[in-house]
Amino acid sequence: MSTNHRMTHIDTIRGVAVLGILTMNMLHFAFGGEGYYDLMKSGNATRVDWALSVLGEVFADQKFMGMFSLLFGASFSIFYERSDAKGLNATRLTLWRNTLLLVIGGFHAAIWEGDVLTIYALCVPLLLMVRRRSPSSQVLGGSALFLSALGSNAFFGSAASDDMIRDIWNGVLSTEAHELMSLLILVDAYCRAAGLMMVGMGLYQSGFLKSTAQIESFRGHALFALVAGAIVSAIGVAWSALDAFSANAIILGGLANTVATIPMTLALVVLVAGWDTQSNGRLVIAIRSLGQTALSNYLGQTLLGLGLVALVGASHFTRTTMWASILAIWGFQLIGSYYWLRRFRFGPVEWLWRTLTHRRIESILRTTT
Repeated sequence: MSTNHRMTHIDTIRGVAVLGILTMNMLHFAFGGEGYYDLMKSGNATRVDWALSVLGEVFADQKFMGMFSLLFGASFSIFYERSDAKGLNATRLTLWRNTLLLVIGGFHAAIWEGDVLTIYALCVPLLLMVRRRSPSSQVLGGSALFLSALGSNAFFGSAASDDMIRDIWNGVLSTEAHELMSLLILVDAYCRAAGLMMVGMGLYQSGFLKSTAQIESFRGHALFALVAGAIVSAIGVAWSALDAFSANAIILGGLANTVATIPMTLALVVLVAGWDTQSNGRLVIAIRSLGQTALSNYLGQTLLGLGLVALVGASHFTRTTMWASILAIWGFQLIGSYYWLRRFRFGPVEWLWRTLTHRRIESILRTTT
């Protein structure tokens, strides 16, 4: 498929995913590692703050990153297919491309410890290994890999003490036991990312993500999955609350959230794709533009978010003021992405990544006719 015939629903889904990711990342920017996990430590001063916290845990935590991971798997397949169709060594080019992503992620991680690009790049060898599997095998295998994170989290939540978990959340690895337990967080992140990438590969290669008509046929199922998943996630939050948000209860309560993530992620994909096909308004066009420049916007969110926290001061942040900051960043990026793509073909980081991947200077300016 040529770049002149884009699957706009993919751009819109990716754009919504990037916007949603900020709602969780901003927690880490403002309240640190412990505040990211513990609702008692993340600026909940009023009932409105608490309502926003619970809604975030139920509808945002893992779900938007899940959408992003799923689309990474689909994009992996698209890139490989196009490279192969051009007679290029698709495997070598894919490995080179994602080595570059690893470097980009390394620079991002130097700014903020919550980077996911390095993990994404490290998932690519696994994607290459399962590329020739049937779509059903990819979806089922990816789901199993994602859910295997339940085991590592269950062990982490039951074996580590409350103080140890909080130390790890805050990046304090004072003993060898702390270091070993912290590896479980990396295992969890890898399994969740790689698992949903495999699901995305399978859904793309089966033709599901290519066909908006097929996606829309699942709208009724999507609404049911979204509601059912939200109930399961809410049960996990309630479990944590009943134990006064102890670290162990937060980890074990999060198991329910993990179970709910795949159905809720797929539901959001279906609903957003349906919205894209039924609307061509300014908001949808702006979100598509943001999706086309997702890498630049993901990195930009870190700079803007950390910059706002440094400017305002973390001590002045509550959930409500955090959301005001999120809305401001959303507005800036939506407007900026829309006008950027009226003049340029790629986002700035996308252009650099593409240029280095193909080892030639790509034209970035749009040509006028």
